[in-house]
Amino acid sequence: MYIGTEEQRKKRLKELEKLNK
Repeated sequence: MYIGTEEQRKKRLKELEKLNK
């Protein structure tokens, strides 16, 4: 089971923002 998916999504969102920059 996946635990802390919210934290992983936040980390992915931050990484996506850096790539979009």
